[in-house]
Amino acid sequence: TRVRNTLVLAAVAFLVVMPLALLLGILSGINEGKPIDRFISITSLGATATPEFVTGIFLILILGIWLKVLPAVAVFLTPNAIFEKPQLLVLPVLTLTAVELGYITRMTRASMVEVMGTPYIRTAIIKGMPRMRVVFRHALRNALMAPITIIMLHVNWLIGGLVVVEVIFGYPGLGKYIYDAAIFGDYNAVEAAAMLTVTIAIATRLI
Repeated sequence: TRVRNTLVLAAVAFLVVMPLALLLGILSGINEGKPIDRFISITSLGATATPEFVTGIFLILILGIWLKVLPAVAVFLTPNAIFEKPQLLVLPVLTLTAVELGYITRMTRASMVEVMGTPYIRTAIIKGMPRMRVVFRHALRNALMAPITIIMLHVNWLIGGLVVVEVIFGYPGLGKYIYDAAIFGDYNAVEAAAMLTVTIAIATRLI
């Protein structure tokens, strides 16, 4: 059940982070040096540099305690609470999004800037081809190679690096299971969970 909970949390975070990060990275890359590029770059750098436990605590204070619009902690009254009350996922997903979004965005931006400066892209623009057509039909395909590789490697982090996020929100997943097992000295449980996360890491690297 805990593995299922973690997989659901990681999958939702992945589906939120990756399209948004790629979109922001492309937008920043094709507007290099402009105000929108500077805003996205500074914001993403700040989000990446802030540890997830800091982001999580701020979200709990603002959205969970002060505004009271979302549950401050993930209290599971039934094993299937994750499906009965999807709002339990919102704050953990927002925390993961803030941490991951900046890194993927900056990688995408760097790749896009590099591709936009290549001779074949400059030639296409000089010859009068519409800029958006150049971006989406020629530049984007090559620019996404590096970010997609990084994205697959970050699946490991979403699975194995959820310990802090799950502990902060009391989310009953694999990360909190590892934490509880370590605190109480259950080494067999830690080893079993570590083997599972390593298996997932190897699978995603092969993919």
